[in-house]
Amino acid sequence: MMINLKKNKLLIVLLVSILGLAGVILLTRAISSGKHGVTMSAHDHGEGVLYQCPMHPQIVQDHPGKCPICHMDLQKVSKESSKPAASEKDKKPLYYRHPMNPSITSPNPAKDDMGMDFIPVYEQGGEAGIPGRSSINITPYKQQLIGVKLGEVKKENLNKTIYTVGRIAFDPMLYQAQEEYLSTLRAYKAANESPVPGAENRAKQLLEASRLKLRLSGLSDGQIELLAGDEGPDESLLITSEDGKVWMYADIYEQELPFVKVGQTVEASLPAEPGKVYEGKIAAIDPVLNMKTRTARIRAQIEAGDQTLRPGMYANAVIWVDMGEALVVPRTAVLFTGKRNIIFVAEGDGRFEPRDIRIGKRGEKMLEVLSGLREGERIAVSGNFLIDAESQLFGAAGGGAFYSGREAAEEISKKPAGES
Repeated sequence: MMINLKKNKLLIVLLVSILGLAGVILLTRAISSGKHGVTMSAHDHGEGVLYQCPMHPQIVQDHPGKCPICHMDLQKVSKESSKPAASEKDKKPLYYRHPMNPSITSPNPAKDDMGMDFIPVYEQGGEAGIPGRSSINITPYKQQLIGVKLGEVKKENLNKTIYTVGRIAFDPMLYQAQEEYLSTLRAYKAANESPVPGAENRAKQLLEASRLKLRLSGLSDGQIELLAGDEGPDESLLITSEDGKVWMYADIYEQELPFVKVGQTVEASLPAEPGKVYEGKIAAIDPVLNMKTRTARIRAQIEAGDQTLRPGMYANAVIWVDMGEALVVPRTAVLFTGKRNIIFVAEGDGRFEPRDIRIGKRGEKMLEVLSGLREGERIAVSGNFLIDAESQLFGAAGGGAFYSGREAAEEISKKPAGES
């Protein structure tokens, strides 16, 4: 009786061992097939739908399940977007990267501390003319995951808004310079009738000097001619006139000066009167730049209608600039690396190509494109930071602002054997 019982126990232990060994073999085969990008199912019953691991795109099957590597639920994708690159098995990997941390790479097959296999990285489409970056394929699910949005390259009016601080003018020096000019003008007219030799030439020299002083103070030739027809200098430079006419000065930075012209409308508002806007026209722009502030002063005459605006007051000034029609893209679509202005063009089927474009005028929300794009092309306007990171992982050495996978592989290959 005891012998039969021992035999039964031995059979049970042997049966459990055989079943456990069979399970290990099946699991090993499943993981091995996932490592090399082979689908986990031999048949394909679905029509247009497959299931793919969001962390390990090489794991694909035709029914719901879990990834054998990270045990995440497989996500439903279309067949076209889940297909691996053509003849990927025949390609030689550029390097191998950690499945959870793409910045950790190895030139040879490796495992991490937890026993997870590094994923082989293959070249995808070359560098597309930008060193360190390549064209890449991103599935629709991944695009949704990283927040990719597409826009269109188009022609439209480019607008710019210039904000600055205005000052209601109290300018006794300019008032005095106007008075000097009018005095030398009267002296020059009198010298024309003088019998004294050389009197006319001396009076003319004084008149030109006083005129140059006005020009350096910011008055245009037209304003000087109008001043010559007036009875005296402009008193609104000292006090507000009865009709509320005042001069407002504002400083414009040198990079914005090309967009500011005489005759443009300026809007002014006072912090003490929110919602009330005063309008004026730019009458003159200083011909000389302030060397300390790198600005040039504009002069605009404002008619308030009352004496609300007083000399010495500060005001918020706004200039609206219409820069005309241009080929434009949103500011969010461009990555500025210092040397390049990179944009990603959507070529269809989840493929993105990096382009180096040349930027022209910069509007409020849009940028002018001088070269590198054509009207009607589709581009990534958001999520492009992550697209660029992926592009550099697949790109060659010599990338821009990021640490590329190829560079990591080269550094690892230089280390002595056995050093991690």
